[in-house]
Amino acid sequence: MIQPARKESGSALLLSLICIIIVGGLAGAYLSLSYGQSKTTFGATQSDMAFHTAEAGIDDAINKMNAYAQASGSQAGLPQNADFAVIGTAVASPTGNGTVNLVNGTVNGGTYSVEISPIYAGRGTYTLSSTGVHGTSRRGIRTVVHPNASGGAFAYGLFGDTGITGSGGIYTDGYSSSKTLPGTSTPESYAQQAINTANGKSYADSTGSVGTNQSITLSGNATIFGNASPGPNGTVSQSGNVMVQGSTAPAPSTVVNPVVNYAPPSGLASQGSLSLNGQGTTTLTAGTYLFDSISTSGQSTLALTGNVTLYLNGDLSVSGGSTLQLNPPANVTIYQSSAGKISISGGGLVNQTQLASNFQVYSASTTSVDVSGNTDFFGAVYAPKATFKPSGTAAFFGSFIAGNVQISGGATFHYDEDLGKQPSSIPVYKVLSWGEFAP
Repeated sequence: MIQPARKESGSALLLSLICIIIVGGLAGAYLSLSYGQSKTTFGATQSDMAFHTAEAGIDDAINKMNAYAQASGSQAGLPQNADFAVIGTAVASPTGNGTVNLVNGTVNGGTYSVEISPIYAGRGTYTLSSTGVHGTSRRGIRTVVHPNASGGAFAYGLFGDTGITGSGGIYTDGYSSSKTLPGTSTPESYAQQAINTANGKSYADSTGSVGTNQSITLSGNATIFGNASPGPNGTVSQSGNVMVQGSTAPAPSTVVNPVVNYAPPSGLASQGSLSLNGQGTTTLTAGTYLFDSISTSGQSTLALTGNVTLYLNGDLSVSGGSTLQLNPPANVTIYQSSAGKISISGGGLVNQTQLASNFQVYSASTTSVDVSGNTDFFGAVYAPKATFKPSGTAAFFGSFIAGNVQISGGATFHYDEDLGKQPSSIPVYKVLSWGEFAP
């Protein structure tokens, strides 16, 4: 016989309702808490993103200032290149800071606006105020920047932006080409300055530092009388009988070497390609020249005398038994486009002044700089996007700044400290102070 279902008592039903209410309340509280936490986390994330956006604005403004300063050359007349117009155009400050240069941009879904004050007028100290906006969050960063006082282009004896590999008997130290014998005006040669010894090796000064924004690999009998400075996240790998007299600690910040802005003077006509082959000497006297390329071979000599400025649309090639010769009082500066490369072998560069500052190369090359002559090289090469591959028996006196440095079989570098004491034609703006502000 089927029994009829019993009805729950009033107290049991009340208890069930109370449980439902309690559980519902807890669920509601949990959802409310979760929503609050999510909202707080989302707000914090937006705030962090706004901060990083403001940082990106500072980086962009500094990069533009570096490029603009380098492009403006002597800065007597600012360029009209559209790439740098953002720095060259002065506007009224949106935040009431007077007349400023304004750099705007976007990154990762956020926007930034950077005010440069006072308006850019060449080498000097400037305040950069960057406002980063991401969603509903706004953060502000204010920095004071100043260009390197000196030696910006040649602050290292050897620098490779994306890395340095030195095997065999790579050797570096430093010396001063302006140093004179005590009590005289007679220049003191490198050999006369190399009176110090360490580990059985002689050296002049411990200023032959090498650096990169990535990592350094040293092997064999590599000897560095100076620092071996990798980038902020880089390392120094050592194997074999390696000696680094200075520090191997990572650099605190990335080194910025602006790309060369190749811009021959308006109205300077190209003289085509200069090609020398065979015996004989061709001389270029003081002046400014534009060539599509320069090539010497055989037993030919290209002699440079006086203040000579060369612009090259293409390659510089010295091969065979030919030479590129600087006759005192030669002072030579070469500017090269990104389409060119440099190859110096055979007789190589004969710098009779024996002053690295008298032969300076600023190359926009994205390919290579190869030097393998059998004559000691006195010069300073700035090619921040090219691969530098030295070889041969010649010693290098001066400085080499490249995109990547690859040394096999050994090479000897003597950094001319005087290059680091001269005002740089390529100022690099660096941060002097940093802080936040409420935008």
